[in-house]
Amino acid sequence: MNDKNLAEDIRHQKLVFLYAELPKGIFASLILGILLVLALEGDVPAQNLYIWYGLMIVASTMRLFTVFLFKREKEQKANLSWYTNVLIVGIVISALLWASSSFYIYPSQSEHQLLLLFCIAGLSAGATGSTAYLYRVYALFVWIMVIPFIIVLAMEGGKDSFLMAFALILYLLIVSVTAWNTSRNFEQTLLLRYKNLSLIEDLELKAKEAEEASAAKSMFLSTMSHEIRTPLNAIMGYISLLKKEEKDEQKREKLAVINQSSNLLLGVINDILDFSKITSGNLQLEHSPCDLGKELEKLASLFKPLCSQKNITLSIFIDPTLPACIETDLLRLTQILNNLFSNAIKFTPEGKEIEFRAEYKRPNIYLEVSDRGIGISQDKQKVIFESFQQADSSTTREYGGTGLGLAISSRLAMLFGGELKVISVKGEGSTFFFTIRAKICAELQEAKEEVLEEVRFSAEDILVADDNKTNQTLMKLMLEEMNLRVRLANDGQEAFGLYDKRYALVLMDINMPRMNGIEAMQKIKSRYPEATIIALTANALNDEKEEYLSYGFDDYLSKPVQADTLTTLLKKYISV
Repeated sequence: MNDKNLAEDIRHQKLVFLYAELPKGIFASLILGILLVLALEGDVPAQNLYIWYGLMIVASTMRLFTVFLFKREKEQKANLSWYTNVLIVGIVISALLWASSSFYIYPSQSEHQLLLLFCIAGLSAGATGSTAYLYRVYALFVWIMVIPFIIVLAMEGGKDSFLMAFALILYLLIVSVTAWNTSRNFEQTLLLRYKNLSLIEDLELKAKEAEEASAAKSMFLSTMSHEIRTPLNAIMGYISLLKKEEKDEQKREKLAVINQSSNLLLGVINDILDFSKITSGNLQLEHSPCDLGKELEKLASLFKPLCSQKNITLSIFIDPTLPACIETDLLRLTQILNNLFSNAIKFTPEGKEIEFRAEYKRPNIYLEVSDRGIGISQDKQKVIFESFQQADSSTTREYGGTGLGLAISSRLAMLFGGELKVISVKGEGSTFFFTIRAKICAELQEAKEEVLEEVRFSAEDILVADDNKTNQTLMKLMLEEMNLRVRLANDGQEAFGLYDKRYALVLMDINMPRMNGIEAMQKIKSRYPEATIIALTANALNDEKEEYLSYGFDDYLSKPVQADTLTTLLKKYISV
């Protein structure tokens, strides 16, 4: 808001307040007038009193009419000057009528004179609260009304008259200063109010821009995730197929390197998406019962081969008093510990030691990963928990990484109700630790661990809808290896045209031309409600599984498609 508009808004607001208060002053003036007429009868000619009060009624009626017009005016700001001038004219007329009482209906008896002066003083004091918002209006009213009385009293002579005139002068000065302060304070209040409104508007605008930026970021991440995962799906899928076929050990090792690099790339993508979910508040923990002690033992043991490669000793302590059944989000807890273990191994030189501890400190579980690695300087220990930050830029060059692992782990620890902390000495090593609440559950029913082997299903027809030719070929090869017959569709419209009851299920890509996967699924289900349709998508930004299930899909499969994940899903719908 520029200064001109601000000044106009303040002026308009003052006028609104004045017109709102004006009826009170008008009615007060009429009431005092009629009391004065009744009191002065017999001391002042009746004709003078009636003419004076009649003029007062006419003037008051005109002023009330302008109040009515102002309140109904739709373009008040456009007519500010006119309504200001009308207000001033009405105030001046009213002040002149009261000023005329100093000579036209001025009583001869001293007690009546005092009564008249009290009426004038009361009106001027009341005007301080009702017209002081616009000081010039107040000054016109009070000074025009009071000054004639000062003159009359001064001209009468005598000690009492001079004292009363002097008292009126002092009174006039006091009420004028009070009105000036009231006007100034009111203007400052309005100015502050409009500045606050302007700040609120700016904040709302910035909030809207932030929302739009967040939406754009989410859209960008979703798009980039889809665009990267789609070719990555083909790369990882074909590597998996080649590893099965390849007998040459050297070639298998090379494929293993390619596969490891692909998994690292997938990990980077997942880290960025997880971080986006956490910062936007879209990530929620999903608690389920587990034997946490066994799971932690199993997790820590997975890192023993990596430690052996670097000749690092891995010491594991799992508190035997840990409850056998604890409800927690094992996936996200594993994600934190994976980051801590990976960092510990990455930054620990050969021949050193890493220690993992899990202790039951009622009502919490304390988890700690310690290393004897490069350590972190005191000034960098808070920075490392910020996104895309490492203790030193040289760390990224030497050890790699996005700098998101600890940032994600720190925020996940907060979701568990704890805080990821570090104690470290440069050159001596680091200890990362946090706590989670131990929500004890009933006795855990031990599930049999399923060993996934090469599976051959009973021969069934599968319809795969995907606009990417490479992914089509990959899915066809993976499914045919499992003894399934595959028909390919290039988009949702073609899938809808091809589908009939012979298909055991449909693997439906989401982003396709002509007709997307959601629309195709809904059209197929409207004709064949019993159809089993699986969402096949590279989108991984939001909690999309629940979203796609809410659309009507029977299940969900994310790209890159892993052979074991695909096998597990197919077992739910097709017999082996």
